[in-house]
Amino acid sequence: GFSGRRYAFINYFNSAMAGANVHLTPKLITIINVFSVWVVFVAYAAIAERLNSLTLASFPWALAVVNGGFAHLLPAVSKGAYNPGAVQSLIMTPIGICFLFKTWQRRGSLALVASLVYGSIWGHGVSLMLPLKLVSMGILGTSSFFLWSVMCAVIYPLIVVPIVGLESREKRS
Repeated sequence: GFSGRRYAFINYFNSAMAGANVHLTPKLITIINVFSVWVVFVAYAAIAERLNSLTLASFPWALAVVNGGFAHLLPAVSKGAYNPGAVQSLIMTPIGICFLFKTWQRRGSLALVASLVYGSIWGHGVSLMLPLKLVSMGILGTSSFFLWSVMCAVIYPLIVVPIVGLESREKRS
């Protein structure tokens, strides 16, 4: 059931990923939750507001939808059991889906695809699972993991947003 214990997701994740030899620690989950979720959400929102970029603002929401849907809600439903993070995912995932739908309506398929790539391949593959594997192998340390997270948070928007011209075509409603 719902326990409300901090860091409860660590044991759940480590058990699920044991075969891949990828392990979370309290330091790593703190970096992920504080920086990659809370700092990036606020920073992208502030920058998106300044640049009038709904698409940039949708990147972290796509991350929340992919994470909430595939790491928390689908496993909870398929196993018929709660997992840590499912409660917050019940809130963030529908909000994120609405945000992404609005992005698609106002900005089109290219903006939606850019957001979903950020939320899946980039946000979970390149920014999270790859460096977690490297930490588990002893190749990266905690500080390097944090720097990797910062680099990934900066690189994708800097490359993708100008290439697809999302700011110059942004429509106001």
